[in-house]
Amino acid sequence: MFDIFVNNYFVFFIFIMIIYYSFIFYLKDTTNKLIINIMFFLNIFEFLLFLNGAYFTSFLYLLNFILYSFYTIKTRKLIFISNFILIISYFIFNKTDVFFSYIVFLVAIELHSYLNNPKYDNNIRAVLYIFLIISLLVDKLYIGNTFFTLFYFIYLICDFYIKDELTDTLNRKPLKRDLNKNRNQINAIISIDLNNLKIINDTLGHYEGDKAILTLVELIKEIILKDMCLYRVGGDEFLIVCYNTNKLEIEEFVKKLKERMNETKYSCAIGVAYKEKNLSLNDLTKIADEAMYEDKKHYKKVR
Repeated sequence: MFDIFVNNYFVFFIFIMIIYYSFIFYLKDTTNKLIINIMFFLNIFEFLLFLNGAYFTSFLYLLNFILYSFYTIKTRKLIFISNFILIISYFIFNKTDVFFSYIVFLVAIELHSYLNNPKYDNNIRAVLYIFLIISLLVDKLYIGNTFFTLFYFIYLICDFYIKDELTDTLNRKPLKRDLNKNRNQINAIISIDLNNLKIINDTLGHYEGDKAILTLVELIKEIILKDMCLYRVGGDEFLIVCYNTNKLEIEEFVKKLKERMNETKYSCAIGVAYKEKNLSLNDLTKIADEAMYEDKKHYKKVR
């Protein structure tokens, strides 16, 4: 028994790390957090069975794969169909072949999602699934499951700290990174600011102010283009960075957002700046802000 503990010390280290991180880092309550917590206790149970010489944990592994699908597959209908096929296959075919095929299926979905929208999707799950394949091939799937739990938990923490908690949009930290990293691909910046947020907060309360901000964000997310990336840079201030986006598409986006906002009880000011040879990205941001404030002044005049 002692040899098993020594040979698998890193598994215990991972469990200790997850417990440690879960206490010192705040993670917003989401479906992702709930699933990772279930997987954590499931992995502990699997590992304890392994330590005690119980090798009948394949059904527990099946539960792991069902949980993985909730991360990767986008629609409930497809999750249900995929897991139904997985469960039926589990009882009919070789379990290793079934698990291997399902991981490949999830990897394919992740890679397809990443290739279609690399600005928004992260391919970390595809990498972790490949590690699962390796652990399955060497008959150490419990190790693969444990590593997945640790690294995905850390990923969720990192993801939470680069996103705004209220709107789930990216914040200033990734904005600075992306402006430096992708400066050659950026051809425009859009500055957006909600009108009259202070009045809403002062008269109706901050809950209504949050509702106004969320309304704006939801409308932006509904119509934003694939080559645009949204960031929250202040209370009601947002920037959209455009990557080689057609000027007509940007104008159409601005027009559509104005129209959609006019259908609500809120409104917003929008400013756009297009990249020119002698302009730095800081200059571009300032010009977009200035254009947005001009739009806000016009709004106040016609009100």
